[in-house]
Amino acid sequence: MNISLDHLSTFGREVFRQAGLSQADAATATDTVLAADSWGIHTHGLKNLGGYVKRLNAGGINPLGQARVTAEGPAWARVDGDASLGMIGSTFSMRQAIRKAAVSGIGFAGLCNSCLGLPAATPRSQRTRA
Repeated sequence: MNISLDHLSTFGREVFRQAGLSQADAATATDTVLAADSWGIHTHGLKNLGGYVKRLNAGGINPLGQARVTAEGPAWARVDGDASLGMIGSTFSMRQAIRKAAVSGIGFAGLCNSCLGLPAATPRSQRTRA
């Protein structure tokens, strides 16, 4: 059976929305897991959707978590993920590191209170939009 990427994307976004994520976070999470699957990294792909929903519903993941910078310097930032999905906290952290690198030539962001997720699977369009 073949299912189009568009159908999988629509499905994933709707499932994450029903589990309480904002539309933007549902899109980020879905894009990340589908990127992982498309790259053959199925350990971080859509197969995890059921587990994410269980943890969101049980309170183990904060569906409305807002990652924030808790400390920073010219080339680094410490980010609290607010117990959000790993894809949300890691995308926010990656954007902070990109911003730091644009100014300092190098950037680093450490993430706590969130699973790291698979930041390397974050779509290129998100990695370059700091």
